[in-house]
Amino acid sequence: FCSNTCRRKRHIAKQRKIREKTYGYSASSVDTGKVGAIGESQVCCDLIRKGYTVFRSVSQSASCDLIALKEKNLLRIEVKSSWRKEDGSLGIPTTRIDHSNFDILALVLKDEIKYVPSKYSINSYI
Repeated sequence: FCSNTCRRKRHIAKQRKIREKTYGYSASSVDTGKVGAIGESQVCCDLIRKGYTVFRSVSQSASCDLIALKEKNLLRIEVKSSWRKEDGSLGIPTTRIDHSNFDILALVLKDEIKYVPSKYSINSYI
């Protein structure tokens, strides 16, 4: 890279492309915080349809985004935007993910939600 400014511009452009692939709308029209809130709301709706009672964190510094409860089983859920790579595999954001803070990683794609157990989880898939 020619400078830190060039690196930052490239990173921003890459994030916009990911959001456009993930959500299907212009990334410039929706900021990162709103994208996260949209993803969390989508996961809440999906879990409620599956019979869970869902609690959403009111603090941005909470250790996980959601708590889901079903038949006395409690799951801590972290929600992240994701995308399909050209080879069909999932693009999983790895920055600032502490697997000890959640049981399930909910990956929100454009048309689906994938639930992946944390590497420390003793719980199964949703």
